[in-house]
Amino acid sequence: MASTTHEFLNLIEKNLRFEYESGESTLVKYPHTTGWRILPVLVVAQLNYAATAEFKESKTVRVEAGQTVSLAPGLAHNLTRTTRGTSYSHWSHVQCEVFPGVPLFYLVEPPLIIRGSQSRKIGRINHELGEISAGKRSLTSLLKRQALGWELISTLLQSVAFNEDRLDLIRHASRLTPVLAYIEENLAKPISHDLLARTSCLSPSRFHFLFRSALGSAPYEYVQKMRLKKAQELLIRTDKSIAEIGREVGHPDPYHFSRTFRRNVGLSPANYRKQMTFRSF
Repeated sequence: MASTTHEFLNLIEKNLRFEYESGESTLVKYPHTTGWRILPVLVVAQLNYAATAEFKESKTVRVEAGQTVSLAPGLAHNLTRTTRGTSYSHWSHVQCEVFPGVPLFYLVEPPLIIRGSQSRKIGRINHELGEISAGKRSLTSLLKRQALGWELISTLLQSVAFNEDRLDLIRHASRLTPVLAYIEENLAKPISHDLLARTSCLSPSRFHFLFRSALGSAPYEYVQKMRLKKAQELLIRTDKSIAEIGREVGHPDPYHFSRTFRRNVGLSPANYRKQMTFRSF
């Protein structure tokens, strides 16, 4: 067990990366709901009011005032405030990946609800991250934000153990790093199975086997997932047109892009962007 843990940590140390997407301390009035949504980022929100967290095909969870809720990337959810009045939500949207397209939270499962001093610490970190993000950009602010980001992840995973059955994924994914990086950097271009196999220096059949073993999906399915994830990020973070975003993620036909996006996310790109306009947590 000790040697497995050591190997797991060594592999993560070489490849782990963190990116702060957005966040702030938002004054939330009653009534309020996020509506059903799927975000491409980890959501970490300390709520100073009670709420319900609904999940498709799962039970509804109650979040008490002062507790923190953490929602893994891609998890369909709806958060609804249940107590009256006006109070704050201290929230952050972050990315934390072991390899391009492989979230840390695929390997370790963060607790859905965090309580007590740990929750208060997360609220403080989120508040500071939001203040830095809203302030003047400088080298000092960038370094402080990065340090706070790692403190946030460390606090979130304070008592979490990794899934040993995912170690093979890490081993395989480390061999596929050039392929994952190529996909991430070339989403606007046609990406063929044979091209990815050549990038990995493997035969097409061996590459397909290794890729599916590591990431749980065929290369084509993974590329499509990454294109949709990138599209979600661009819809949230930029004011680019739907057509522009479609071209940036390999869908030059805006109608085909909209159909593909709606089929996988449940909303059209325009409605998804509209729903994400007010992001209180």
